[in-house]
Amino acid sequence: MAPALPSASALFADAASYAFHDIQCRALKGKQPDIDTVIAAFLGASPRWVDGLMRLRDTLVRPFGLKTAQPWAANLPRPPYRIGQTLGIFRLLQLTGREVIVGEDDRHLDFRISLLVDGNDLYMSTLVRPHNLAGQLYLRLVLPFHHLIVGAMAARLMAQLDEPKADHQPK
Repeated sequence: MAPALPSASALFADAASYAFHDIQCRALKGKQPDIDTVIAAFLGASPRWVDGLMRLRDTLVRPFGLKTAQPWAANLPRPPYRIGQTLGIFRLLQLTGREVIVGEDDRHLDFRISLLVDGNDLYMSTLVRPHNLAGQLYLRLVLPFHHLIVGAMAARLMAQLDEPKADHQPK
């Protein structure tokens, strides 16, 4: 059974308005990381093949007027992070001492990704709200890739956070 979105998340109150939820939970080993460390590890967790998929996605959706991404590692900011910054392909929407929410709003769908440190657990949550048929079709098309990307990024993110005294600056 998949974990539920924790009530401690800033997304919890509005979660019912999102049609798609993907919640991952991983146990943190050792000391609880600060949120800037989690963000930096997240930014460094993207496998190179994800950049290729994003370039392909951008090529396919550009003719339809959908938002496209900058290269994942291009000009990533360093801590301290702040609301409104662009972090690779994401805009930083909310930031607390233990949760960061990134996402975008587009005419076809809105999405949110939350990284929440809750006790000794790290919750990685993706919520998507399609606005129309195009958003629903887009979501169906990207779901298989979403699951591959989330699995690979979660493993890499946790490996970075579990490294003792690692420097989690984006590469």
